[in-house]
Order: sequence, then C-alpha cells, then structure tokens
Amino acid sequence: MQDSGGGMILMMFYLVVLFFCAVMIAGLWRMFTKAGQPGWACLVPIYSNVVMARMAGLPIWTVLLLFVPFLGLFVGIYTFHRIFMAFGKSVLWTIGMFTPAAPFLILALGFGDAEYKGLDELGGGTGMSRF
Repeated sequence: MQDSGGGMILMMFYLVVLFFCAVMIAGLWRMFTKAGQPGWACLVPIYSNVVMARMAGLPIWTVLLLFVPFLGLFVGIYTFHRIFMAFGKSVLWTIGMFTPAAPFLILALGFGDAEYKGLDELGGGTGMSRF
C-alpha cells in the first residue's frame, strides 16, 4: 500500500491558503465599508480594482495599467500605498505588504481603529487624482 502523506500535505496547504484568503476577504470587505464603498465589491474581479482606485484617489483608467506586465505590480503597490495613506498609515504598512503578514495588515486595517480620511484631508493628493 502506498503512503498518503503527500495527499495530507497537499490538503494542509490548501487549508492554509483558504485561511489566508478568508482573512484577506474579511479585511478587504471591512476596509471597503470603512471607506464608504460596498463591501461586496472586494469579491468582484476588476470592479474591486476600480473601487480601490477610487479609494486611492486615482483615476479609473489606472486600473488598465494593472494588466500591463511588470508595470501592474508598481501600480498595485502605489494604489495600496495611497489607500494606507488615506487611512492615516505610514509607508511601513506598504512595506509590510511584501511580507507574509500582508493579509493580517489588511485585517488590522479593516477591523482596527483606523478611519478613512481620504487623501485631500491629509494633503497626500497628487496631480494624478485630478484627472
């Protein structure tokens, strides 16, 4: 008989991935609602990016840049950075998105005491937000 240890490891991997996805969805849902956006939008592909661009004060057309190889990575990082700024967080939160703690940062932002202030109130707007 064969050992099913490989199947057990694979199942554990899937459970860990499912856990991280659930944490990320819960945090994003709450983060969206704090910003005055519909929480369910975090579940809809592409539309969630449109909502995040809106939260970041970026023009909607920047969502198209997410589909450009290599450039999309930087646009995504910039979008999250601006969202963190709108919640009054520092650049350390943006750096934290490169760690395995990223889902928990989103969860902390959604369920923590951070309030969405927007970028105009913080003076963090750029020329791009006017387009």
